[in-house]
Amino acid sequence: MAYPFKLEVEGGLPGLSIGPSTTTPYSTPQCVLYEQNPPAPLFDRIIRWDDQVWDVSFHWQIGGPVSDALGPFNWLLNVYLLKLSGPGGAMVVPPTPTKVPYRVGTVGPDNYDINVQFKPGKEIPNLAPGMYELHTSIDNDSPAVLPITLFGDGPCMKFYKL
Repeated sequence: MAYPFKLEVEGGLPGLSIGPSTTTPYSTPQCVLYEQNPPAPLFDRIIRWDDQVWDVSFHWQIGGPVSDALGPFNWLLNVYLLKLSGPGGAMVVPPTPTKVPYRVGTVGPDNYDINVQFKPGKEIPNLAPGMYELHTSIDNDSPAVLPITLFGDGPCMKFYKL
């Protein structure tokens, strides 16, 4: 079972629109948390630390007359986990930041539907079993200052050890 959560849009440029990907059923830009091979009846927010792979997919669209004039640059997709059970702390989860090239010179709005897959927790440095909050962001590495970012506050998650 997937767990979608909204991406907030901050900033922007006149003539640039940021909205939901038209290839998804969502009415706003979204991230979706998935777990691979879930043990029934647990949900996507409870993940086996030992051996379970999990994903976060990012869905958004860029359009408007200014969109064709931007670039080249990369979108930087990040997934953060904030550990709630001690000792706490925040971490960026590899393989993020994931770089996605901005589509330069394309006609019409561009849909971005990017899935980032994560290894089991035991293979991610500093990820221990426990309770976490999931957060995501989409930024850019443009040499020009582009006041564009998207960010989402996902669910509480638990990584458990068998």
